[in-house]
Amino acid sequence: MMKWLALVCALSLACFGQQAQTHDVPSGALNPEPIFGANSKWVQGIGPGYWPTAGTGLTLNLTAGTVWCLGTVRTYAGGTLTMTNSATNYVYLDTSSNCVPASSSSIFTGSQIPVAVVTASGGAITVITDPRNVMTALSIGLSVPTGLSVSGSPVINNGTFTVTWSVAGAGYLLTSTGVNAAAWHQVNGGADCGDSTHSVNWTQSTQLFGCQLISQPCPTLTGDVTSVGCATTLVNIPDGTTMAGKIVATDITAPATPASGKDNLYVDSTDKRFHDKNDAGTIGTTAVAKTAGSHKWFSAMSAAGAFTDTQPACGDLSDAGAGCNGSSGPIIKVNTAAIAGTNANLSDSTPAAASNHVNVTWQKDSTTPDTNISAQVSAATDTVLGVLKSITCTNQFIRSFTTGTGAASCDTVGTNDLAANAVNSAKSAVVNTRRTCMMVMGADNASAVLANSDLGPQLDQCQMPYAATVVEIDVMADAGTPNVIVQRSHLGSATALLSSALATASAGAVACSNTGGTTGFDGTTTCTNTLQNTAVAVGDWIGLTSGTAGGTAKRMSIAVHMTVN
Repeated sequence: MMKWLALVCALSLACFGQQAQTHDVPSGALNPEPIFGANSKWVQGIGPGYWPTAGTGLTLNLTAGTVWCLGTVRTYAGGTLTMTNSATNYVYLDTSSNCVPASSSSIFTGSQIPVAVVTASGGAITVITDPRNVMTALSIGLSVPTGLSVSGSPVINNGTFTVTWSVAGAGYLLTSTGVNAAAWHQVNGGADCGDSTHSVNWTQSTQLFGCQLISQPCPTLTGDVTSVGCATTLVNIPDGTTMAGKIVATDITAPATPASGKDNLYVDSTDKRFHDKNDAGTIGTTAVAKTAGSHKWFSAMSAAGAFTDTQPACGDLSDAGAGCNGSSGPIIKVNTAAIAGTNANLSDSTPAAASNHVNVTWQKDSTTPDTNISAQVSAATDTVLGVLKSITCTNQFIRSFTTGTGAASCDTVGTNDLAANAVNSAKSAVVNTRRTCMMVMGADNASAVLANSDLGPQLDQCQMPYAATVVEIDVMADAGTPNVIVQRSHLGSATALLSSALATASAGAVACSNTGGTTGFDGTTTCTNTLQNTAVAVGDWIGLTSGTAGGTAKRMSIAVHMTVN
């Protein structure tokens, strides 16, 4: 393989020039020495341009100029720049903007073309220094052959080129002689011929390089993988080896019995099922999923893993003789002896009936299986159980039943049929359990309207002789919209029955409150849902906590409705 490199470097030299000048500043003055005529042969034909002089204040004057900038001639008509006061200003041609003059407070960079260094102080330009020399090379470019790449080109004034490989060594050769000298060529096939296992050959007719594998001996493998020459064989799968996917098995006939301590795993070519064969020659298989039919069980599984489901017979039961005759019907036994398939009345004397009980005579016919079996009950005597005949009682109950005939009679419930206090509130209609505590404050013919104190506190207006549950509170008045808060008091401890004051409707019309905010007892008024603490204990007092009369009403009525528990 060829190891040497031929590079062709093309240098692009751009020279930026200007007219020869003097810029001495005697006695601190900014006026330069007079410009003198010069033959162009002494300045190598370089034209004038970009001469910096101080203008008024911070204004810097620049004369017209021409420059070769990045492959193009740029012409400047002349102009001015404003300097930054109390700073050193670096004036340059901006190569990123067609070499237009510009200034910065930062020192020149490699991509800028210097023109002048200007110091400003006290609002005026004090010093102008021209850093340029005639024939200074300011732009240098570098090109390289295929296979190499260059960075940092072009270099402006000063800088560094960096040349690197642009094509990886794999599959490429650099030539120095022949048809295509000093260039990179891709090896036919793109192989990497740069290692010890490959050699390179040249085909003149195709003008291509080839990459040829150098024949090397294959290593001898032992252990889980063995080899003969370059052919390898997997002889063992190590314990704990993971499987990323599936194992594909070829269907085969059942293999021979393996050696002792071994087990053959295979897929049978006949039933297409996965099997194993142990060292005793026993074949195991995987089961095929199946759901047994109604009243059936799995009685067998084939060598192919298929289940057989059947309905059990009497012979399949461990206690078949006790209650199964081998058919679909039951078998009748008396004193553990089976009765033959003939008409028969079974004895009702053995065993004897328990105390206060009677035996029933059972019968069967001669059919097989023994499906026609019945119990015989006497209806003519009181010594055996009678049969209750069908009867309907409307708003009555069955008063009596005649043993033997089964006749029953209906009767109404009389006073003597109920024990004292046998019926409680839970057995009564709700309307029969309602009670009302009525409180009237003032009078319609009163000489004065109600005051707030007339509506509360007005305690202990009604006492409850029973436990009850408050279900609704209604209020009305002769005029206005007075309101009250109702309370219950238990042993001197007061609890509000309303979460807020309940006021009448306009002009004293009825208003109500219940726990659900539903229609009131009058069937029209929609109640508020401010009713609370509805449980009333035996002995509790109902009264008014407070109220607002409103200055119009003379009378207000409050009804506390409850149901007895």
